[in-house]
Amino acid sequence: MDPTLFGVNYFSIILLVTMFFVTRIKKDFSTFSSKLLTGIIITNLIGLAIEPLTWFFDGKSGSMIHVLSYASNFIIVLVGPILVGLWASYMDYNLFRNKKRVQRFHYYQMPTYLVFMLLLLNFRFPIFFQYSEDFFYQRGDYHFLRYILTYLLFFRLFYLIITNRKKENSHVLIGIILFMLVPGIGAIIQLIYPNILSTWSSLALIVVVVYIFLETTPGTKDYLTKLYSRKVVEDYLNLLIENQDHFVLLMIDLDRFKAINDTYGHHVGDQVLIEFSKCFSTGEIKNLFASRLGGDEFLVIIKDVDEQQGRIYIDQLRKRFKEELYFKQFPTLDFSAGCIAYDHHMTVDDLLTQADNRMYERKKIYKEIT
Repeated sequence: MDPTLFGVNYFSIILLVTMFFVTRIKKDFSTFSSKLLTGIIITNLIGLAIEPLTWFFDGKSGSMIHVLSYASNFIIVLVGPILVGLWASYMDYNLFRNKKRVQRFHYYQMPTYLVFMLLLLNFRFPIFFQYSEDFFYQRGDYHFLRYILTYLLFFRLFYLIITNRKKENSHVLIGIILFMLVPGIGAIIQLIYPNILSTWSSLALIVVVVYIFLETTPGTKDYLTKLYSRKVVEDYLNLLIENQDHFVLLMIDLDRFKAINDTYGHHVGDQVLIEFSKCFSTGEIKNLFASRLGGDEFLVIIKDVDEQQGRIYIDQLRKRFKEELYFKQFPTLDFSAGCIAYDHHMTVDDLLTQADNRMYERKKIYKEIT
């Protein structure tokens, strides 16, 4: 085969090696997710490097050449299910955030175990591949088994994401799994037309896409409460101000929340924040945007209402809070809220400062009466 046909492999290797070192430099610490992605990068690099060797050694004579040719094809068959298993582990962890779950499934390497055992049998029986008398590679009668085993896992992964599509980040994962159909189609084409090489290079492209979407792009939601993050709310505020929209801004802070953390522990405190965040959702008020600023501080934006309607919403929120059974076990827990309407002359800082001041005025009154 013409070596120039492997140019895309060489480019993909350079791309992945560069990305590998960039991730090492930029990461302050390694998460389980980033370690899985590193494993995917390394496995992909092995596939990209070995694939040209399988063609380079093909048809050449010599005992050592024959050993290298057999070894390269042995490895290229094995790294396929290893890579898909690591992809499945990565997607599973990003859905469930459960390291032990991934380990319990053996990092989804069950197809790898089967392929490895069949490769050992391949020394005696041409299951996946064999060589002709003139040392040319030939497919075995059951070469399709590795594709079946690998893509059964791929379809399992697809099913896992679709059935858990309501989970946080699942929309991103669905997009990535659909994008992974590209190398899937490429693998099928290469199965039918072996001289068209696209599988490993297209997988390298997927690695880059996943890194951008899941490892570098910050999420729009707070990891604990699933409310919008501070960065998103600031962008939204700027948009409303640019459009000169009418809206009110509410700054909300839990009272005596620290006592709950000190008494019951931070895991209970986290649950309080989660339950409190659920109180913001209501079908009665449209155009409501709720965000967690940090700690026990929240911000709510309601579009197309005035300050009086904003105060009505605070009363409704307090009613839901008092009626929620979960909070009855914390009789001293309450919240303070400040409300400010946008007057078309305010900046984002003006809005946040005035809402914050009004909230602390309410908090001061609460402390005086309790």
